[in-house]
Amino acid sequence: MSRAVYAKLWASTAQFQQRRHYAWYQVGARVGKWAMPLGVWWAWLLFPALPEEYRSAVTLGVHRMQLWWYIEVMKSKCAYRAAVEHYGGDWGDVRIGKQQ
Repeated sequence: MSRAVYAKLWASTAQFQQRRHYAWYQVGARVGKWAMPLGVWWAWLLFPALPEEYRSAVTLGVHRMQLWWYIEVMKSKCAYRAAVEHYGGDWGDVRIGKQQ
């Protein structure tokens, strides 16, 4: 082989690392634009599946546990009291939301 062939081989192998790094830079530049939207999308999908402890840890304590069951119980108690006051009398064991 001639010197030109050897020079061509050595030049291509010497620049291989530069081409490889530049290619990954190009891929990273293109994919990096989608990092924020995809991160928000994954958080939107996965946040409801997390336990309460992880939710508060992820949001740095901003997220508070929502006590929906407590609100429903208090609504039913208030409705029961309002019905007793409206219709009068003692209803005994009759409770809203309880199986009889």
